[in-house]
Amino acid sequence: MSPIIDFYSDRGICCSGHSRTQLLMASDKEWEDNHSFIQWIFPSTEPSAYSSTAPILTQEDINVFLTNMQVRYSVYPSIQRFMEFLRFQDPVTTKPFWWRERDHNQLRITRALAFFKACYFEEALEDFETRIQDLEFAHPNIISNITYSYWNVYFSDFIK
Repeated sequence: MSPIIDFYSDRGICCSGHSRTQLLMASDKEWEDNHSFIQWIFPSTEPSAYSSTAPILTQEDINVFLTNMQVRYSVYPSIQRFMEFLRFQDPVTTKPFWWRERDHNQLRITRALAFFKACYFEEALEDFETRIQDLEFAHPNIISNITYSYWNVYFSDFIK
């Protein structure tokens, strides 16, 4: 098995020595302060610019996420935890801490969207698009057009 699949099968740990379950239980402060785990929670097909030890999502990994329902379902708690961290529960009344120009959490969102698209998590893409649109409506003109252009690449194939 690959390190990514081992991690999502609860048989492996990420570069910081934490299991997926430990990361899901970590505080928001730990999520904000730790920059190496996101490559494990939402692996990419591209090498990380920030961590040379980050795993790379292979076509084999993608096939496992598509065909092994146990591994696929293990991703949903990660999606939910990330949404909680981003304060997506009520984006209209509460402006999230990261909703400002050039915040590193926008890069994390881009990474998550790329993972969702690669592994066909359409419902997560739809959910993220809706939440981001709600935030833009409630708190306009904060996210740059460049960032939106990156995000729209991921939405375009799934969102009608």
